[in-house]
Amino acid sequence: MMITTITKRFISPSHLKRFVFFFVCDFVIIIFSLYLSFFIRFEFAVPIEYKLMFLNAVFVFIVTKLTIFVFFRFYKITWRYVGIYDMLNIVRALIVSESVIMVLILIPLPVFSSSYIPSFLSFDLHISGFPRSVFLLDVLISFILFCGLRISKRLYLEVVQKISTAKIGKRTLIIGAGNTGEMILRDIGRHTQHNY
Repeated sequence: MMITTITKRFISPSHLKRFVFFFVCDFVIIIFSLYLSFFIRFEFAVPIEYKLMFLNAVFVFIVTKLTIFVFFRFYKITWRYVGIYDMLNIVRALIVSESVIMVLILIPLPVFSSSYIPSFLSFDLHISGFPRSVFLLDVLISFILFCGLRISKRLYLEVVQKISTAKIGKRTLIIGAGNTGEMILRDIGRHTQHNY
């Protein structure tokens, strides 16, 4: 009895579990997207100096993007009901985060010759010779992967599961072709527990 209660608690969805799931997935996507951008930019043969550049830049990409994603309420998106507004929010968050990263990496900060500031606190993230095309590739790949992840559950529920349960239930006629009729049709299609 105790084991089933713990199992149910572990399996049942919650805000914290959804946040952790998307946060970890986004962490992996950011690394993969940046590496794939370098891979495509150098036609699948990344020179060693650019691999080192990738290693230097990946921390900046992870911290900046995840911070801005939290600010843009990226992790408040309801997985089942993701829509066009959420996709636009992803676009906005990606444009802002990529712009911040470009400023941090491409523009060197002025050097302060103060003996009071330790060298490890200089906060200069400039990477000389960083390829500009990587930023554009990273935005495109990130957009596809972030949107693909967030729309995956809705695709499964509304396309895959709908096809498998299409012939189950009572034949139903909805009278009225307005917004309300369309909303009812979408709701019936989305929730497989309705036997219509």
